Amino acid sequence: MVKLELFQKGDVYMDYPFEDMKFRFDKAANKVFVRCYGKKEVEIDQSNEHFNEAIQAGKEITKEQYLSDEAVP
Repeated sequence: MVKLELFQKGDVYMDYPFEDMKFRFDKAANKVFVRCYGKKEVEIDQSNEHFNEAIQAGKEITKEQYLSDEAVP
């Protein structure tokens, strides 16, 4: 589970392996982006079901892990 306090501090990167997705919250722009493994990132709405599931069941990752095309171990 990703701690909600992280969203107040800055950018947040999450891995959601159940759907082969990684998420990025850009605090300055207040926007959410998703990268399916091996694909380019796209902006999504903050109400996106998978994003909200990732907050509950995903794990925090680094920016480098987010940018990698590999699954996070």
